[in-house]
Amino acid sequence: MSESDFAREVKQSLLNVDSNIHISSVESHLTSAGIPDLDVCIDGEENHIELKWSWEDNAPEIRPTQVRWFKNRCKAGGNPWIFAKVWAFNNCQYLLIPGHRMEQLARTKKAVDWIPLAEYVWTGKMSRQDWIKFLQVVFLLIP
Repeated sequence: MSESDFAREVKQSLLNVDSNIHISSVESHLTSAGIPDLDVCIDGEENHIELKWSWEDNAPEIRPTQVRWFKNRCKAGGNPWIFAKVWAFNNCQYLLIPGHRMEQLARTKKAVDWIPLAEYVWTGKMSRQDWIKFLQVVFLLIP
């Protein structure tokens, strides 16, 4: 698996949940250093999601430009997220982490250190209901 495989998995899963969703891959280090991988829009609301993955004990890499981008966006009132797929405790773990924790993530060394920083954790394959919950959290749709 690669980050691009993970991005395809996320995009396809979200499109299967709601056909009224628009997802753009950003990946533009030259025009906007640190900007998250995905720009997602649903029902007129837009948000950014950084994708991270690791199949080893080490925490995924976070660049200083990403820390700066997240810090500036949160300071401006934005609510970006980090969505990670890591291997921990002999299982695949999906982690949804608030963007204001990006600096803390950058200081970690092991993937398991990301789990306590996550707002939501799913173990193993995510179901359709899990993806719906993902959208509810990212777009603040929880009642």
